[in-house]
Amino acid sequence: MNIKNIAYSVLFLTCLFTLQGCKDQWDDHNGLTNEANKLTLTEQIATDPTLSKFYEYLVSTGYDKVLESSQTFTVWAPSNTALEALNTAEPGYLTNAINLKSFIGNHIVKMMYPISKAGDTLRVQTLNGKYINMINDKFENILITKADQYTKNGVLHVVGQAVPVKVRIWTILNALTGYSQIAAMKSLDTVVLGAAGDTIANKMSPTWLLYSAALNTENRQYTYFVLNNSAFATEISKIMPYYQSTSISPDSTTEYLTKLSMLKDVMVSGIYTVENLVDTPLIAVSGVRIPIKKANIIASIPASNGIVHIVNALPYPLNYKIKDIVIQGELPSSFRNTEKRSVTYYRTKADTLGKKYQDIEIYAHVTSEYYIDYKGRGLNSVTYKVFGRAVFGLPGDSQITGFTQRVAFADVATGLYSLNYTGALPFVVGHRTGKTRFDEYELGTYTKTKFGTINFRLISAAVTTTGINTLMLDYIRLEPVLPQ
Repeated sequence: MNIKNIAYSVLFLTCLFTLQGCKDQWDDHNGLTNEANKLTLTEQIATDPTLSKFYEYLVSTGYDKVLESSQTFTVWAPSNTALEALNTAEPGYLTNAINLKSFIGNHIVKMMYPISKAGDTLRVQTLNGKYINMINDKFENILITKADQYTKNGVLHVVGQAVPVKVRIWTILNALTGYSQIAAMKSLDTVVLGAAGDTIANKMSPTWLLYSAALNTENRQYTYFVLNNSAFATEISKIMPYYQSTSISPDSTTEYLTKLSMLKDVMVSGIYTVENLVDTPLIAVSGVRIPIKKANIIASIPASNGIVHIVNALPYPLNYKIKDIVIQGELPSSFRNTEKRSVTYYRTKADTLGKKYQDIEIYAHVTSEYYIDYKGRGLNSVTYKVFGRAVFGLPGDSQITGFTQRVAFADVATGLYSLNYTGALPFVVGHRTGKTRFDEYELGTYTKTKFGTINFRLISAAVTTTGINTLMLDYIRLEPVLPQ
């Protein structure tokens, strides 16, 4: 068979399978010879006496017209019994016109979602703008009592329990009272005063806004932990020494930085109910591990975009929150001057295990005490051990002998470096007994007295000799010295 014939055969089979797939979906929609296929969703609901109350609500909210349109929908209709139970549990909830319209819209989505085709988990947007979860044969964890009733513009499922409209996590948090954590959250708003001293605006901290905005959206789910007052006070007092600041700016004080650290580190992407939690740390959206134990959860509040757990303890080990800082060598902030571009190399190499890494090398620059500047951000007020890695002598590397460079930290108050770099940490790059060339070098210690940014400088030897005044850096790692 020649190539042309093979191509025709492949095209024919592709069309055949495509047509078969379309036929399967059409069969699903038609339900073969189901008489209900001649009815709209509204008409099908109207014929079911167990859904008479739901039909009444459809008409009063105008959704009956929506479900008579040519668009395709899926409806999860609560039975009369389910609606009676809701009215008993929450008297007056469905007598409010706004609540009722949102409630009915909460049970309708665009497109067809038959249970026979349901996967493990599907999250879809309802007509009221909220999102619901379909998990196999369940609608928001409610069993479907009568499934896959096909109509000419969609599919109808009957559920034995109504699903009230949930509010977002952000709304839940703002409604909680008596919690120090919630008071801390609200305090992150900066009051903007007018000329007469009156409040003209409340400006939320930009950093906290990144997190709070996520808690106020519908298209993603989160789990948020609220500590009771005793637990919150314990954790705040534990970490406050590591967020010291002398700034008077509202979003840079010690109190602000400590509160922000707590608030952002109790937010997890995804929904974790008590049932699917395990006693191992979760990872917060900030990257910090959360040492949650289910036994410490004293209440849970479902939200439209996740869940809120109230806990009586969340004992963070300090090393979960006060973490190493790594500054990559290939990401400098500036150089002594830019005339050395021709001898500056950004390299990708592999160690003996084949693991790739990137670094920077400045070779044959013929300048005494040439330097590269770096910035480290988000450092805590603590003493750090300083480690560095620089790897020389690999295949293709011009630097084949050891050399010495230095690391100098700028004065926090002035931002300047000491004359002759007094106190700079020697960074000896060479062969060491019992070490491989890929090991870190422990350079010394650096104490950060205030939370924030550091500037440091990698400085070459005070000579112009090639091979002796080389600069090379994979990374600098700062490891906090914490109490045991």
